[in-house]
Amino acid sequence: MEYDDFGLDNSDELNSYIDRFEDMLEKDDQYYFDNDIFDELIEHYIQNKNIQRALTVIKFARQQHPYESSFMLKEAQLLASCYRYKRALEILNKLEAIEPWNDQVYFSKGTIYAKLKDSKKALHYYEKALDLSDEKDEIYLCIAVEFQNLENFDQAILYYKLALKENPGNEMALYEIMYCFDCMGNTEACIEFHKDFLDDNPYSETAWYNLGNCFCALDMYEKAIEAFDFCIAILPEFASAYFNKANALYQIDEYKAAIEVYQETFSYEDPDAMTYAYIGECYERLDDTEMAFAYYNKAIEIDDTNSDAWIGKAVILTQQDKLKEAFNCAQKALDLNNLRAEYWKIFGEIEEKMGNIDDALFSFRKMVDISPEDQDNWLDLADYYHRNNRINEAIEIMDEALLLLPDHSKLIYRLAALHQLRGNQQSAKEYFIQGLILNHEEHKEFFNFLPFSKSNSNFVELVEMYKK
Repeated sequence: MEYDDFGLDNSDELNSYIDRFEDMLEKDDQYYFDNDIFDELIEHYIQNKNIQRALTVIKFARQQHPYESSFMLKEAQLLASCYRYKRALEILNKLEAIEPWNDQVYFSKGTIYAKLKDSKKALHYYEKALDLSDEKDEIYLCIAVEFQNLENFDQAILYYKLALKENPGNEMALYEIMYCFDCMGNTEACIEFHKDFLDDNPYSETAWYNLGNCFCALDMYEKAIEAFDFCIAILPEFASAYFNKANALYQIDEYKAAIEVYQETFSYEDPDAMTYAYIGECYERLDDTEMAFAYYNKAIEIDDTNSDAWIGKAVILTQQDKLKEAFNCAQKALDLNNLRAEYWKIFGEIEEKMGNIDDALFSFRKMVDISPEDQDNWLDLADYYHRNNRINEAIEIMDEALLLLPDHSKLIYRLAALHQLRGNQQSAKEYFIQGLILNHEEHKEFFNFLPFSKSNSNFVELVEMYKK
């Protein structure tokens, strides 16, 4: 530890004062120390996490220098760090009466009230500190945090912006401002903010990183990759930028490129289970099941609670007709995380292949119950009934789905197809027309499900009739 930073010429000189102070305590005596020496001793004990000894130093400092208010302030701050808020506030109240112009007194009081979860009082004292302080960056940040705690995100964003105006390099303000925009569900505004910020601060890797994440949130993956590339160019060791760039490449089916970028993260941080599992999934999409399986196993070796790796293994084992092993892997994934709809789908498919029809139905139903807003889950459940020659129940499932998702044309076309399959010609035509009115382009869903209907003039004519 370098003690020169404390202001003394060298560590030997500081050590001599430490020894002298400890000797004084041992002999229950009183030795005189200058203000500056007391400051160095306090800082030394704080750095060594000996808060009680630091408070002892302050006790003697206040006795020898009763008019030095900085020792009162340090005592209050140290007491607050030990959760002794009541005593800390008592000292700060006395100090406020002595030095009503001291911004650090109000800032310290604001910090204590923030820790006490009293945002209104915290804001009151932060505002008083703000009026007196020449260094406003940290105060703006603290005010923003309190507004954020109150879920007043507009005000929080305002003060984060003020903090960034004072100090454009304030990374916390950039990350938190993105969080606030996300809570408001306003990704577009977040993008505009970061673009404006980058116009003035083009070398902010954090801003480029946030911008990339915003583009990902809007499925604008090419733009996201470009933003992550700028981030990496500015800070080549930014591992998270590589990771998120790889995720974006995966989303646009650039699996080989994604693998390369995932592996680049290992140059800047230790390999982790999540990254290995994602690499495994890329290899799976490339139909390289051997490499996929190897990377899923690597993920599990690092962290056997990685449910994605277990479910990935289950998928590959199912493809290889190793259903018992696949069942065990899928069960392990569900034991780790039973709130993932796709896990239940995979588990249901395995159970169905094993001939456990009723158990499979339970799994497909769980899939829908967990994520009822996903129309594909309803279609998968209907497919289960269709595969098992239970058309009436498949129709009932589509009716149930449309009560929840009435404007989803894929569901309507599937319902039309199921009625056609059941021989309900009139109902099939009515739902087909309803689908054409809602989304003409998706009529292909109907013909993909019932290829023989492509030659049915009734439906072909309807497609032409409702073409816009």
